[in-house]
Amino acid sequence: MHPLAYERLKRVLNDKKLVGRDETCDYYPCHFRGQDCTWCFCPFYPCEDEQTGGEWVLKKDGGRIWSCSYCFWIHKSEVAKELWRAFRRFGIARVEDIEERKEDLKKIFSLLKEKYPPSTGKYVFTVESKLSHKSRFNPLRNPFDIVSTKIISMCLQFNIHIILLFAFSLFSLLSQLHSLILPQLHHQLSHLQDPLISQVHRLQSCQEVHHTP
Repeated sequence: MHPLAYERLKRVLNDKKLVGRDETCDYYPCHFRGQDCTWCFCPFYPCEDEQTGGEWVLKKDGGRIWSCSYCFWIHKSEVAKELWRAFRRFGIARVEDIEERKEDLKKIFSLLKEKYPPSTGKYVFTVESKLSHKSRFNPLRNPFDIVSTKIISMCLQFNIHIILLFAFSLFSLLSQLHSLILPQLHHQLSHLQDPLISQVHRLQSCQEVHHTP
């Protein structure tokens, strides 16, 4: 285990409380706004489960490393709370327990996934967190970025299936309105056509009379 991960997990287990969102962190939000930062260093790492949104990525030397950039799951407040309860039930109170009791960790991981199935974070990774994580985004450079990234972030935090369902429902509604309004509009225009033509003819007749020597 990495020394930073060891120290962070040790602090969490010693404090015996959830951290919640840590807006004092230079990297917040590394996944999404409002995330729970308790398990900043995931005790399951590397879980090697792509259902969480994690994935293998290539390193410069040609090797592979497990990346959690697209994992939202462990940072959702309900998942963070349930993991804390599970640790207490299983008697995991030290970092050494996490390192040594791998089978219990696998059981906890499976129970947690069953109760709170993860959605694939890759499709809901917010633009704001991606920019801040990868390029140390400074929104003061461009005020437009503040608005655009906030809106996109809020929209994309919803499950992608909900977004698609909403889009399909909106498209269906617009199609129905189109089918209802267009025939009525055509009917109204057809009623106006004859009076308009008659009026044009009268105007032309008046102009001819007026210009007759």
